[in-house]
Amino acid sequence: MYSVYIDNSGSMGEMDKMSVAVYIARSIKNAKFYLLNGREVNLDSMPPLDNDKSLHIQSSDIKILLSDGLFDGGKKIFDIALSIGIDADIEALNEMAKQVYEMDDILAFLDCVNSNNESDSWD
Repeated sequence: MYSVYIDNSGSMGEMDKMSVAVYIARSIKNAKFYLLNGREVNLDSMPPLDNDKSLHIQSSDIKILLSDGLFDGGKKIFDIALSIGIDADIEALNEMAKQVYEMDDILAFLDCVNSNNESDSWD
């Protein structure tokens, strides 16, 4: 199970970044979706952008961040991050997540989060 955290800070309102994040989130299987403040959300009715800087990341699941990295985050609090937008701060995302994918690597990101842990062996 995944806990997907969607950055809804003000900078995500530029260049349709929020729409991109929601579109990508829809493709992640076996996930619950949250804002950075810990509020669970339904992807069909995303709340408006805000500048709530509080981070409440308390899941025991694999934590995925969809963000441009343009907020103050914690050190390695996410397992995986995907950069959203051409102005994404990759350095900041690398500080917040153990593994960071850039938008150019979207297929590798989706393969990582949607792959089975089962062996593909014919045995």
